Amino acid sequence: MRQHFAPRMTVAFALVAVSLVSFVSPAPVRAATVTATAFFDRADGQCATSGAGECTLREAVIYANAHSGTTIQLLTGKYLLTIGFIYSPSDYGSFKIKSNITIIGQERTSTIIDGSPTTYGHYRVFKVSDAVVAHISNVTIQNGNGGIYSQGNLTIAESDIRANQSSSGGGGITNVGVLTITNSSVNDNITYNGDGGAIFNYGTATITNSSIRANTLYYGLGGGIYNSSFGSPTGGTLTITGTLVHENTIVGGGGGSGTGIYSGGGANPSISMSSSTISRNMFRNADPSMGVYGQSVYIAGGQATFSNSTVSGSSGDRGNIGIANYAVMSLSHMTIANNVFGIVNIGGNLTVEHTLLKNTGANCSYSPDPPGRITSLGYNLSSDVRCGIFTNPSDRTNVDPRIGPLADNGGPTPTHALLPDSPAINAGGTSANGCLATDQRGIARPQGTACDIGAYEAVVYAQPPARPGAPTIAPPGPLPPTRPGGAVKQTPPPQPPRRPSEGNATPDAPPTLTAGITTATPNAAPSRR
Repeated sequence: MRQHFAPRMTVAFALVAVSLVSFVSPAPVRAATVTATAFFDRADGQCATSGAGECTLREAVIYANAHSGTTIQLLTGKYLLTIGFIYSPSDYGSFKIKSNITIIGQERTSTIIDGSPTTYGHYRVFKVSDAVVAHISNVTIQNGNGGIYSQGNLTIAESDIRANQSSSGGGGITNVGVLTITNSSVNDNITYNGDGGAIFNYGTATITNSSIRANTLYYGLGGGIYNSSFGSPTGGTLTITGTLVHENTIVGGGGGSGTGIYSGGGANPSISMSSSTISRNMFRNADPSMGVYGQSVYIAGGQATFSNSTVSGSSGDRGNIGIANYAVMSLSHMTIANNVFGIVNIGGNLTVEHTLLKNTGANCSYSPDPPGRITSLGYNLSSDVRCGIFTNPSDRTNVDPRIGPLADNGGPTPTHALLPDSPAINAGGTSANGCLATDQRGIARPQGTACDIGAYEAVVYAQPPARPGAPTIAPPGPLPPTRPGGAVKQTPPPQPPRRPSEGNATPDAPPTLTAGITTATPNAAPSRR
């Protein structure tokens, strides 16, 4: 018969002070640390077995639910889940986290929590209950029916949520609470007949220095991320910084709405994005003859603020739109390039400043004409004449902006560098009229007499003073344009250090897109089912 011993853990107790005249109660016991030493699956309710003293991950979670604040330490290896659920199928996951908890692996590539799809894949790997504070770091969570469902306050750091499949939305993560993702990836997940190939957000989500990549959505909205306040008066708040949203795909259906990001539905959803890149997201219709356009970014309702970011290389069966707006949206220091169409505004309120557009089709399209609710705040540059809204004296139209391919030019996400002869250099304003303090990579603005237009600021190298009496040597070729004070503007600049995260992944050069169509009118914004 197996005997049960006390759980393996380290607990520090406060001292008990006793005096001759009074007694002081002990200080509260500090939280335990439990090490999950066994990689197989078992649930006997305790972190101990006879002899070896093994503790499975499932037993560690059961213990933590009864002892708030527990830290579970994981080892290098694969924790294979085979039992299913702890409490009841209605908990939507094998591990329902019911108390404050911290789960720490060794490294994301070596500590794996595997949902074992052949025996276990009917459930999400974790469910975080309402009002619970949970921290998960240095792990990979894979092969669940959705990776995580969270109603609490969940932080994910230095982790990968990958290769999960969901039939109800949010292939990687569904959040109806507060979600923070840092230095992590949500990649290669699949959602069928729901919304959000990678992330479904009804709550408040903050994503920083991460990647949302290669997720697939069948017949829904938001190939990468779906953001909505539908059914939640305080939800649908999304903040994205330093993040790559890349090569996500919507397959089938009639809309292709938000192949990268969809935000809309509910009372007032909001999205704020900075220092990020949305690139090569795709729409593939089950019936290509339908001729439906995809939209890499689809703002169907609420408010959206995008700055210092790049939207590039979107594609689809008949073409793809970089940004489609039906709501209230502002664009500042954006580079929108290599899409079939750049911006499509369908009755929304859109303001644009310091934005560069170079796309294979029309850079701007509006409905109804004229675009009475589109306002230029100045310092925009368009490669064609289709942006009739660019009437500010500082705007420039029908001018090739001279940009390089989407590439690793430093910083957290790929960018389009300005070539040395780009007319966008020094063509922006100053801090007094909308110039931001840094560019997408974190390079200080301005580097010259004024800011550059778009998400990229070319860097200045100071010329050393000539030595008296030194001979003049002609340069081997033409020099880049000079700025006042003898400074030479050159690109690419010295690269800032890149963080060691999958979110730094650099996409291949975007495909060459062709289209004989010069206008686009996407389907009306779909209503929430």
